[in-house]
Formats: sequence, C-alpha cells, structure tokens
Amino acid sequence: MSPDGTQAYVSQFAGGYVDGRYMPGLVAVVDLDRGRVATRIAVDAHPFALALAASGEDLYVTHYFHREGQGLVTHVDVKRTAIVRRIVLEADDDSGEGS
Repeated sequence: MSPDGTQAYVSQFAGGYVDGRYMPGLVAVVDLDRGRVATRIAVDAHPFALALAASGEDLYVTHYFHREGQGLVTHVDVKRTAIVRRIVLEADDDSGEGS
C-alpha cells in the first residue's frame, strides 16, 4: 500500500492482457478511493511477493519461478510505472525441503 493509503499494489501471478496484448506477469495498481485498477505494470512472469520502499517510490517484486534455479527481483519505479532494473540472484544450492 502506498504511504498515503490511496493505492495498493497486487501481483497478478498468471499475467493478463494490457491493450489487447498478453503479458506473462503484471502488477496491478489499485486506486483504493475508486475501488478499481488504475493501471498495470508489466513485469517478468510469475510475480509473487511485493515490497514497497518507505518512500513509496520503489517497488520490489519477487518472481516465483525463474530460469534454472536462479531467483529474480524486479525493481519498479511506481511513479513512472517502469522497470528500473532486474536483479538476478544466483542459484540456491539448498534444494532441501522446508525453509
């Protein structure tokens, strides 16, 4: 949720359509005053957990599945609704069960 409480950010794990084009991953920006999606931000496939910086300007999106065991975090500028960078995390050798 934005610091002023007017917007919420929701990961669309299965993706969706924007302007008639399918996007494999989206983050919906919800206008809480109007109770509807204001815009969608296209990100890589399977967006999962979201973390908003205290400033309310930077959103970090983790992705559930990525290539060959690597992790992925997408850094989004919410004011510009644009991807700033993709942070690829090294493969985790711990393939054990549990946390």
